[in-house]
Amino acid sequence: MRDKIELLVVEELMRTEKKSGDFNSHHEAYAVTLEELEEMLDEVNHAAKTMDIIWQQVKSDSVDKFSLAVMQCDLIRALEEGVQVAAMLAKWIEQMDKKTAPK
Repeated sequence: MRDKIELLVVEELMRTEKKSGDFNSHHEAYAVTLEELEEMLDEVNHAAKTMDIIWQQVKSDSVDKFSLAVMQCDLIRALEEGVQVAAMLAKWIEQMDKKTAPK
């Protein structure tokens, strides 16, 4: 599974490099990475709240597929955002390597 995730990160890195080019500064790299991380955490937090709802349903023996599907979608979106965070970090590292590479 890790290999598949790393491939997704590379694909996202290539997509974002075509779309927006290099970061202009560490400040910009930090801000973009933070935004993606916050989006991932929002999805995880929503999934956690949904899990609380599911727990209440379990206790009352009334689990519904909708709640399960909502949580599943939340976590898929969190994974997508996680790939974007990892790609932004890869981009940042790549740019730092370019700047320190001998010419």
